Amino acid sequence: MEFVPASLEAAQALEIRDRLRETYPSVELHPALPPQPPLGLSGSFFGLSVGSHPNRWWFISEDDSQLVQLQHDRLLLNWRKTPEKAAYPRHHNLMPTFFDVLAVVDDVLGGLTPTSLETDYYNLDTGLTDGTGLADLLTGADSPPERLLGDNTFRLEFSEGGRLDGRTTQWTLSAQREADGPARFHIGARADAAGLPTADVGALTGIFGSLHELAIAVFERHTRGAARERWM
Repeated sequence: MEFVPASLEAAQALEIRDRLRETYPSVELHPALPPQPPLGLSGSFFGLSVGSHPNRWWFISEDDSQLVQLQHDRLLLNWRKTPEKAAYPRHHNLMPTFFDVLAVVDDVLGGLTPTSLETDYYNLDTGLTDGTGLADLLTGADSPPERLLGDNTFRLEFSEGGRLDGRTTQWTLSAQREADGPARFHIGARADAAGLPTADVGALTGIFGSLHELAIAVFERHTRGAARERWM
């Protein structure tokens, strides 16, 4: 979730840490993520940050599988495949966790104003040494054979925008591989959330659900059977 930039002082972040400590006992500090382009914007976008560099707080679960990221304009919940054989808990199981964290952040910061919601899926494919190339996994991939790339980075990206549930929406699928390295895949679906209060969990859940369905549709539209066998 992105929201209208709020004042996030160290004392507030530490209060949030204390309230989340039972589930997320580890804390790290990182530089804040840069602003995202406004939804529906085409062409170049330049983000400007004025003043001191803001922090991004990481709150990490004991087993490292869940990560909450909080900065002055964004709240993220990540699930990470740790240990390697762990099963993905699925979208509908993660949503209540996100809203539990959101309730704490919203209370400490005195009320947030959401601007956009986003659902993202990442996959690190280390199994391409069998000769399978990115173009073999993605439809619409007009690319040279990967054996001709040498030391170059190979990257594909598809991006479209439209309306979903009456809201401006954008989705992206990208794939990247460096020579002899793993392939990195990302599907992201993002929608405008203007006018929705954080207290309206039902409406927010509905948009997240629609973005989840959109991400699945993008995956099915732009991947071949070989990719689905690897990741489904």
